[in-house]
Amino acid sequence: MTKLECSILSLLVRSESNRVPVWLVIEKVWNNPVDVNQNTVSLYVSYLNRKLSALQSCVSIKMSKENIELCVNI
Repeated sequence: MTKLECSILSLLVRSESNRVPVWLVIEKVWNNPVDVNQNTVSLYVSYLNRKLSALQSCVSIKMSKENIELCVNI
């Protein structure tokens, strides 16, 4: 897992609701948020989901236009 992927996952795990606004992810994870947009975050979420799926994890990440949410699929 890359540093950015770890930062995104860590931010989601530490959130009380396991939901974080996209703008907050951009602000907390990237050093230069000027070059980052929702598409960039979406790309990294897809990388994380592929890696979680490869591990046969019951955890996945869902992203909407406004939020990123950590989900447990039982």
